[in-house]
Amino acid sequence: MISVVVPVYRTEAYIEDCVRSLCAQTCRDFEIILVDDGSPDRSSELAEAILRQTSVRCQVIRTENRGVSAARNTGLQAAEGEWVIFVDSDDVVSPDFLAVYGQMMERAERCDILSTGFCVCQAANHRFEPADLSAISPLSPAEAQRAFFDRKIRFLLPTLLLRRSFLTENAIVFDEATRYSEDVQFIWKCLAYNRKPVLHNPAALYQYVLHENSTMTGSDIPKIMTALDGLDRLLAQTSDLFAPDIAKQLRPRSVFALLHGAARMLPYSDFKALYKSCGGGNAIRAQAWSGKLRFRLPAAVLTVCQRLGYRVLRKY
Repeated sequence: MISVVVPVYRTEAYIEDCVRSLCAQTCRDFEIILVDDGSPDRSSELAEAILRQTSVRCQVIRTENRGVSAARNTGLQAAEGEWVIFVDSDDVVSPDFLAVYGQMMERAERCDILSTGFCVCQAANHRFEPADLSAISPLSPAEAQRAFFDRKIRFLLPTLLLRRSFLTENAIVFDEATRYSEDVQFIWKCLAYNRKPVLHNPAALYQYVLHENSTMTGSDIPKIMTALDGLDRLLAQTSDLFAPDIAKQLRPRSVFALLHGAARMLPYSDFKALYKSCGGGNAIRAQAWSGKLRFRLPAAVLTVCQRLGYRVLRKY
């Protein structure tokens, strides 16, 4: 059985689409665990109305507002399936989303991590291409780390199916002190402890829906900084589980990624403040002198002139 954990907070406008897409799964051997993270709107009420009309095994857990990581941890504790996946309540999935994972499981006796592709859209359109099971790529643990680091495969948390015993045996949970990019940190933690092949199917069976709540603001800078604090904690625990060059470059690359996202969403004054807060100078210089050329070039520009680098990153 698969446990589908859905953290819920202020997704009133989207959650009905999400829950309906889960209830419409062609695979029926799963449970839905909805965790209402103290949402002040009608999100869980709308979801429950749909769940009452389905035969899918489900439960709704209500907690005080503690953040998405705490909500996911709560759902993980309640999960009873052999496998677990974390779906966001403002996204939608293909009717074959879980069925494809079921087919992948037939090849996954020695795997703890299965992955599929996704698409990014402005609004859920519910149009999905059929999955081609012949396109499944088995990756060694080292290959999976390298593919994620080099962005050859864009692992996304809601499209990672994880063996629950793998998480519990390695004490893998979400870092509740990390309030930004906590999903990426969790993925790296899983890839660090994984010692088995990873199966990846590039079929886009998940629609990641962008909306206005995704916008970064200058007031988020303290929140953004928790991502680097969390990464430092992760590296302190797992640096010896990564390839040496990945362990060395993971923090500079993460700083670069944060600045890249900030350049596209923040005015220059806020970008400059974030650059200073995260010690951007040292990290960006490290990024400029190593790694892939496509990362090195904009990083090199940023080390020479912050304002020009900001403009480059906005278009990068």
